[in-house]
Amino acid sequence: VSLNVRANPFTTIPKEMLEHEGQVIMGYLRDIAVDSQPYSKVKLMMIGFEGSGKSSLLRQIRGNTSSFTSIFREFFSLIDIRDWKPREDSDLVLTTWDFSGEDLFTFTQQLFYSLRSIYVVTISAASLDHLEQLSFWLS
Repeated sequence: VSLNVRANPFTTIPKEMLEHEGQVIMGYLRDIAVDSQPYSKVKLMMIGFEGSGKSSLLRQIRGNTSSFTSIFREFFSLIDIRDWKPREDSDLVLTTWDFSGEDLFTFTQQLFYSLRSIYVVTISAASLDHLEQLSFWLS
């Protein structure tokens, strides 16, 4: 049996597995499928530095085009957590986490990271150090 997965977009296949024959890789994928289960609630975490557009992007994703942001959210809230159902005909619920981007709270965000989350990293393209910003969040 021959199986070429080198150009495949799977991110769950460890590099070490790609060195094995097709049957070993198929066995690994079968094991993942057996242990997998659908999730109806997933965390969507918005991360980035202050002023990078996290809240604005999240409002657009949710379909709330209002540009109003509470002054209390700006000064007193470290995390804005809300449940959002993208489609009414689906069981999927995204719990959106919008972190404050102030420098003081940047490192505390890591306390809430988990493997079963979707991360959206926002960077300010207007800033000269936008590549450094991206590097910070990806490390």
